[in-house]
Amino acid sequence: EQTDWLDSDEKSSVMEHILGAVDYYLDAANIGVHGLCKIYEGDWLDAVNRAGVQGRGESVMITCQIIMSLREVSCILKRYFGNEYAETSMRYEVAAEMFKKAVNSHALNKKGYYNSVYTDGGEWIFSDSDPDGEARIYGPVNSYTIVSGVAEGDTVSAVLGNLQRLRCEAGYRLFYPALGKKEISFIGRMATGDQGAGLWENGAVYNHGSHGFYARALAAAGQAETLKDVIEYMLPYNEEFHPVEKTMSPPYAIVNCYQDVPVFRHRGGMTFLTGTIAMAVRAVYNWMFGITPEFGGISFRPCLTKENDGAYVCYRLGERELRITYRQTGSLAVMVNGKKTAEQQMCPATEKTYPFVTFAQLQKRNDIIVEY
Repeated sequence: EQTDWLDSDEKSSVMEHILGAVDYYLDAANIGVHGLCKIYEGDWLDAVNRAGVQGRGESVMITCQIIMSLREVSCILKRYFGNEYAETSMRYEVAAEMFKKAVNSHALNKKGYYNSVYTDGGEWIFSDSDPDGEARIYGPVNSYTIVSGVAEGDTVSAVLGNLQRLRCEAGYRLFYPALGKKEISFIGRMATGDQGAGLWENGAVYNHGSHGFYARALAAAGQAETLKDVIEYMLPYNEEFHPVEKTMSPPYAIVNCYQDVPVFRHRGGMTFLTGTIAMAVRAVYNWMFGITPEFGGISFRPCLTKENDGAYVCYRLGERELRITYRQTGSLAVMVNGKKTAEQQMCPATEKTYPFVTFAQLQKRNDIIVEY
């Protein structure tokens, strides 16, 4: 399919648009002194909006996401275009490894977690040595180092151990301590006093980033018990985790954040107006129950506790209905309509293999047993 560009009437294929987007991040002008992607006016955390406006700042989170994108686009090119894009595919895989090496060489600190943003001022923030003298671990970046496969071996354990330090009464903070006690240049509105300590993202439980990304990382690392804990905090209904007399928000309303300010501690903020809703769906279906649509089929990557033995999930994949029952056996296997699937699919980020079911094996209605 041909489609036009924002700044031109010229039409190009959708694939050319995808490659144009990826190549933007490989342009030398958009890569910083540490070999990481430049942040310019922001990455996921939009309150850090002044870290790279002068063109020097770098983002570890963007770099991890681009590593994932490079590998996934490479898979698309190989699967659908054969040798037509062989050189591009190889270039992307080489670039992914270079970015991975850069993150581990420059962002992994001595305390066993990853620094997050390098600013125009030539300083790391959300690091083991911030400009105001604090050490701050930032949850989303460290989660993405696991999701993207950047963190490996003992580093995964070290990162997960550090992330547990963010746990508080209302869940897992986005980072801690809050910014604002001493002004830091080259961050943006979060560090100028415009966003008080404990408000929204600033050292509080910011549901989408605190729990959504963390859930994905825990699933990738196979940490089922902690994943269950995180999802309990992510969802609003369990009174043991989120008492209504503290949240002052209804137990059916997924919130944007839980505030951490005097008088309003554990108060729910921005009900329904949050990306957490979509992340919660993915956390349950894709990461907890491991239902993973892929090119040509679907793989199963469950991250479940013994308590989930006997769980039943109904999932729709286009016009196909998947009725899935989970059984705790101690080994991973999948039966589709009475037949055990022998195919495996490798996750390009973690390089772990999982049972894979092709679309050809699926009927309109399917009874699936997933042993874990």
